[in-house]
Amino acid sequence: TSIFTFRGKVADYIYLEKQQEDSSDDETLIVLTDQREVFLSNDQGSSWEEIGPEEEYSAIYLNKFNTDDVFLTGVNDKIVYSHDRGKSWKFFRTPAPPIPGVKPLYFHPKRPNYLIFIGQEGCENQFSKACRTVAFVSRSYGKRWLKIQEHVASCQFIGGLQKVADPNYIVCQKEANEATGFNSRLIGSQDDFKDDKHVMLENVLGLVQVGDYLVCATVLANDELRAHVSIDGYRWADALFPPNLHFVKQQA
Repeated sequence: TSIFTFRGKVADYIYLEKQQEDSSDDETLIVLTDQREVFLSNDQGSSWEEIGPEEEYSAIYLNKFNTDDVFLTGVNDKIVYSHDRGKSWKFFRTPAPPIPGVKPLYFHPKRPNYLIFIGQEGCENQFSKACRTVAFVSRSYGKRWLKIQEHVASCQFIGGLQKVADPNYIVCQKEANEATGFNSRLIGSQDDFKDDKHVMLENVLGLVQVGDYLVCATVLANDELRAHVSIDGYRWADALFPPNLHFVKQQA
């Protein structure tokens, strides 16, 4: 039995879980090394194949809603992706440079060709006031992109909740900065923020999906935390944190 040795140390890896209807013996692993190389194995690591030896990669992302889809972010504003567990690969160019250390891709719960990309513009000089985060949406696996928002912390499609949402519905968390009056907001739209744009919550700390609910935390005037819950991504109800739990600005 031969032993495969990577040229660098393992920096990250993912296991592609099989779909429920898949009865094959496929056991796919994808490894990213600190040499910015990516390797794939279909037999639990017994043999390995390098993916795009001419490319340099920075991260691996799995579509959690469809584990046959895997995306590799390159260092040259390119994303290499596969829809068939690494059997074949394609690529698209990102609509803007990615932000180091920030998750760039968000996936749709039902439509794998729908993607949201978070990047940056005007950041050639990191001290420039023009430097800002930007969000783009694609409904063509990255072939065409439309800018939908600037100054965002995150954007995501809504799905898998108690009530079915419009498949085009997108929710974004706006950053607290000069452009937003130093007030973070949760906003939503069904038409890529063209005509439909509504503010749902103010002073937002974060948004997370828990089961079939959306939960958002906001900060009140006295630094008290307030939780809000939604079953459809449109309407929100208040839920209380413990009364002795307060938000400390210096730790944010």
